[in-house]
Amino acid sequence: MRWIESAVLVALFLSLLLVAVIQIVLRNAGELLYGLSWVAELVNMWVVWAFLQIAITNSGGLSLGLSWADEFVSMSVLWITFIGAMIAVRQNGHIRVDFMEKFLPENWSKFTKICANFSAGVVCWVVCYFSVIFVIWEFQSRNPGIGVVPSWILVSIIPIACFVMGLRFVLSIFLKSVE
Repeated sequence: MRWIESAVLVALFLSLLLVAVIQIVLRNAGELLYGLSWVAELVNMWVVWAFLQIAITNSGGLSLGLSWADEFVSMSVLWITFIGAMIAVRQNGHIRVDFMEKFLPENWSKFTKICANFSAGVVCWVVCYFSVIFVIWEFQSRNPGIGVVPSWILVSIIPIACFVMGLRFVLSIFLKSVE
């Protein structure tokens, strides 16, 4: 009898969850098409998805769970993190380590920013190099991903994003005056 109670609770939870998801999508439909609020909506969906996965997996006698849900949440966090990092570098909104500027004279500011951008670009390209090796390893070992999508495609965002960010850092030295 306990599994019936668990099933009713899960069904109730799922119906409330569905109403919340529909409300989120309808409330922000215009922004989803034109703004970056889709990032916030993805985060909301991750939280809901993770909570749903936990609720279904630990619902007493119902050992259902979705076998691909954990991987889906992990890979979507990976993708949105690197997409967000590329956007931050493009908009010059990333975190900077600028402790050198506080100790050096003001006329050295441009030089320190050039060094910081060059160093950040090199670090991004080093990460890109090693992540390409990782993607090749994933391809050769034929690790499963989510459904029919192999793992190497899912992790390919890492070298792509690191290359783009490194390129933006280095090009920012030459294309615009570093303030």
